[in-house]
Amino acid sequence: MSYSLGSSKQEQTRLIRQVALYGDTNRLTFKGTSVCEFGCGAGANLWIAKQVAPKTYYGVDNLPEQLAAAQLRADALGLLNVKLLARDASDSGLAKHSVDAVFCRLLLIHQPEPSTVIDEMIRVLRPGGRLVIHEPYGPGHFCSPGKPNLVKCFRARTQLAYGDGKGTPDVA
Repeated sequence: MSYSLGSSKQEQTRLIRQVALYGDTNRLTFKGTSVCEFGCGAGANLWIAKQVAPKTYYGVDNLPEQLAAAQLRADALGLLNVKLLARDASDSGLAKHSVDAVFCRLLLIHQPEPSTVIDEMIRVLRPGGRLVIHEPYGPGHFCSPGKPNLVKCFRARTQLAYGDGKGTPDVA
């Protein structure tokens, strides 16, 4: 499946800026655990790898250009515990029960069959592990012609950000 929001350098920068701008993951912690991020993209959430070091952070994404950007970012941050996997989110390639925690942010809205991705997340998660899914929700996110997943994402960001004066069209 192709990524509906693009993978240019400008797009990678925008996605990384979103994390800082919205601050909607600031209170999450994963210390002392191995984590797999599904849909890691250009490495916007490498703060997780910093937290879990020396444990392993696995980043799964299906676009090589996103993973290349994530690796450059990991190298620049001096992160040695990052393993990036060029895989589809519905088949991560990780062993069953291989990670302590799974994280995904704004991935499922891009999936035609999100349940297959959730099944894969549960498969790789150890029993008693932690699953964190961060997605928009609301009736406005579920109907639109053309590119429904892209429009869902845009509407979600608009609804969550603009009302608080935190967003701009460049980051929505």
